[in-house]
Amino acid sequence: VLGVQLADDPSGGAILRSITAGGAAAKAGLHADDVVTKIDSSVVDDSNELVAVIRGHRPGDIVTVHFTRGGSQQSVKVTLGGQTT
Repeated sequence: VLGVQLADDPSGGAILRSITAGGAAAKAGLHADDVVTKIDSSVVDDSNELVAVIRGHRPGDIVTVHFTRGGSQQSVKVTLGGQTT
């Protein structure tokens, strides 16, 4: 898991609405309101696609998250976490 709450971005991608403290996204430096557009080579058109792509990986996998912050395209490597109960 990334440790985020998501929403769809009207122009495409998935908006990170909130970041879980200590989660994979927080550790990688992702911020609330970043818009994820790609995971590795998989295009992310909405929040459902982001969830589907992440579910195709295992805890501990490292993925490259491509995102937009303040109009600037950026990318960061994220080590995925596992589900907590």
